[in-house]
Amino acid sequence: MRSLLLCLTLIAAALPVAADDAALQEAIDAARAAFDAHDKVRAGLSLDARIPMGANRVTMFGSGTVAYQKDGNRYLQILNLKMPEPYQMEADVRVLSNGTQVWITRRLMGTDTVEQKSPDLLTGAVPPGGALLFDLISEDLDLKRLPDTEAGGKSAYAFEGVPKTGTALQFTKAEFEVDQETGLLREARLYESEGALTVRLTQTGYDFSPDLSGVDFTPPTPTATSTGSGAGTDAAAPAPESQPTGSGAGSAPPGFPGN
Repeated sequence: MRSLLLCLTLIAAALPVAADDAALQEAIDAARAAFDAHDKVRAGLSLDARIPMGANRVTMFGSGTVAYQKDGNRYLQILNLKMPEPYQMEADVRVLSNGTQVWITRRLMGTDTVEQKSPDLLTGAVPPGGALLFDLISEDLDLKRLPDTEAGGKSAYAFEGVPKTGTALQFTKAEFEVDQETGLLREARLYESEGALTVRLTQTGYDFSPDLSGVDFTPPTPTATSTGSGAGTDAAAPAPESQPTGSGAGSAPPGFPGN
């Protein structure tokens, strides 16, 4: 499941800037500015992931929603993802940030854990766009800009990221498209060493006026350290509704996570 949380992270990815690459810097700056123009958003999610389970690999499909709200230097992100039969799994992840620390509340198969730590890429504790996202991802990935493309019928910046030497990321390459109008991730794809697709995460159906009136920016009480987790309380913000897609079994790899 840590792989899925990583996957959710790329939901807004963008990365390090080569000093001599003006085109890359231009795209990153434009994506940041577009994202910062919105205080809140809700989007649909679809996930196609190949996840290791014991000695085997299984292919999972799921869908759900992600909601995000800013308040000054604070933000709250709520992700809900459902995978139907034969797994019948539902994950609810809520990330609250005060700008320097994050509180990550995870609900998986009826068990809640709350973890407080500094934000980083491995925990998936990054927003779906903006300066903080770019800064965090730049710590672990080397980025290059690809030719602009279309995603969901809209113009998008395209990027390719490769993990830096010594990072703990379990993929060899990431490709993603960031919507030029909103600065939000449209689609992210992760690949393993053989070049096989590990995870594809797509965001669709953006709503920039969602009703998030129940959002609470009060930090929850941690029930886990930065290196572990345990049962405990949950964050106060309501989870968006989600609908499952299909599911199937297969064989394949480990991994990470716009219209």
